[in-house]
Amino acid sequence: MKLQNSIAIVTGGSRGIGRAIATEFANEGAKVIVNYLRSDAAAKKLESELKGKGLDVSLFKADISKDEDVKKLINYAVDTYGSIDILVNNAGIVSDKNWDQKTVEEWNNLLNTRLETNRLMLREWI
Repeated sequence: MKLQNSIAIVTGGSRGIGRAIATEFANEGAKVIVNYLRSDAAAKKLESELKGKGLDVSLFKADISKDEDVKKLINYAVDTYGSIDILVNNAGIVSDKNWDQKTVEEWNNLLNTRLETNRLMLREWI
C-alpha cells in the first residue's frame, strides 16, 4: 500500500474525478477525508462503499469558497488525524455555457471556485 497511513483531503470528492481520486487513495492505504457540498447521497454512497471494504474514509460537508468552512475542514483533519499529508483541490462548478456567454458574475464565480479555494486551502494548511 503506497499511501499507508497518509492523511488526504479531497475536495469535491463525492463525484467524478474527485470520487476516483478518493477511492484510489483509500485503496492505497490513505485515510481520506472527502469534502463535498451538495452531493449528500453520492457522498454517503462513497463512504458506505469504502468503509464496506474496511477502508478509512470520513465525510466533511463544507463550502470551501468560504474562509470559515476551510478553517473548519482543516481543523477537523488535524484534530482527527493529527496532520495532513495530501491535499487535492478538485472542487469546482460546472457551467454549460461557453466562456463568451457567461455573465461577469458567472465567470467570477467559476474563477473564484477554482482559484480562490486553492489559496484558502493552502493558506490554512501551511
